[in-house]
Amino acid sequence: MRLVRLTVLALMGTTVCCCSRPKSGDGQQSAKANSSAASSVIESAAAVASSAPSAAPKDLEPPVCKIQSKKVWTAGANKLTGLTEAILPDGRAAVGFAVGTRPSVLVVGADAQGALLKVSLGQSKRLATQPKGGTRYLYRVTPVKVQGDSVSAFVDYEDKYKDKRRTIVCGPSDTDSTRVLFDGIHYADQKDLTPEQQSKLFKVEGTTAIYSEVHTCRSFAHVETGETWILGSGLQGKKQPDGSIKWNTTFFVNAGSPGNDKHIHTTELKTVTTNTPDYEVPVSYRAKDGSLLVAARHANHLIVGFLDGSKSVRGEFASYAGFPTLPDIAPDGDDVVLSTSFAKGRGDFGLRALRVSSKDQKLPKQLRIVVTDQEQKESETDPAFVRDAKGQHWMAHIEGERGKGQLSLSPLNSEFRAIGRSYTVTEENEQATVARVIPMPDKGIMVVFLRNGEKSAELVSEEVHCEVKK
Repeated sequence: MRLVRLTVLALMGTTVCCCSRPKSGDGQQSAKANSSAASSVIESAAAVASSAPSAAPKDLEPPVCKIQSKKVWTAGANKLTGLTEAILPDGRAAVGFAVGTRPSVLVVGADAQGALLKVSLGQSKRLATQPKGGTRYLYRVTPVKVQGDSVSAFVDYEDKYKDKRRTIVCGPSDTDSTRVLFDGIHYADQKDLTPEQQSKLFKVEGTTAIYSEVHTCRSFAHVETGETWILGSGLQGKKQPDGSIKWNTTFFVNAGSPGNDKHIHTTELKTVTTNTPDYEVPVSYRAKDGSLLVAARHANHLIVGFLDGSKSVRGEFASYAGFPTLPDIAPDGDDVVLSTSFAKGRGDFGLRALRVSSKDQKLPKQLRIVVTDQEQKESETDPAFVRDAKGQHWMAHIEGERGKGQLSLSPLNSEFRAIGRSYTVTEENEQATVARVIPMPDKGIMVVFLRNGEKSAELVSEEVHCEVKK
């Protein structure tokens, strides 16, 4: 369905009232995961078939929205790094991103009052220096603390070299004492190892010789408490008494110090290859009691589970068949909403979501299809859920080609069905790649997104105040 924007902003950054208007990347999404998307389509359809709702009711009214402010903050934003948001104690939004490979944070409040801040690199020589003979891929910038014009963050990145050596780092930006670090060549990339060479790769822990390597990692922070943790995936091999090696791909959490990793989900492997499936695009949400809802993509499935305050697994992980993009987790009162988009065809995606109470923490058996309009024909991807200060539910998503579509904001009920027509955040000629949505204390919604500029991605914020027509 083509969306039409009826209001043109006369001036950037000014408050503009408008009539109602009818209706972005996985930082570490690997090529091997993309290649398996086609086979996941059948699994995804089977997984949600019994929970498929009817289309949205006809003749829905569009919301009445007012643009409080809009501002283009900078060009040269790194699409791979994407956007990572945090809500500060005073209600402002802190959004981590990168200009090129320079970690930065946008701090913005109502009426686009804010500033672009450079992340302190402190004593971090590794992060401050570009790799010689290699290429840096900066995956995430996670705001941890903002004090005046000073900002600290965790930065996740990977340096790749021609000889297949990799340096994978997740942790504080201002020190070389990283929380998660791998510096070497992955086991699958090392050919024709002699028994002696192989033996040197294993370290004895207790009575067992163990080999470990990191493939991906992502940092998280809870600004109010200052708590930080890291989710990651890697390979682990344990030598057996008969001399054989038991291999597993692992999903781990780092709860505080280098090497302090807990393995929260593992999958046994028959062989180790460069196509070994990892736990990709990990996400998490911290509840008030300190427990975590965590999720990741693994072997064409979305896996979801809970960790207690000590970062140990609580209950069992649930598995939902299908190929998800980067999930989003957001609060909705005492509930937590996880949303994502599943591949449903070549280049096409559909929105999926689940709701779980943070009190009983019981995961549903199936994901729900998110219904944003009557036709449900357009590809919809990269959702972000938000509940505004009025108690209204919204789902931001990219409509059309992924990374090059229009950014829409859809009003939904608690069952993820449209209760109004979508509001187009972007102009008709704007292409959004990724977006984050933050509820503001003044009852508005701050939408921060990357859009495709003439030469590079631009960082844009738009605050809107919307009212759903009953």
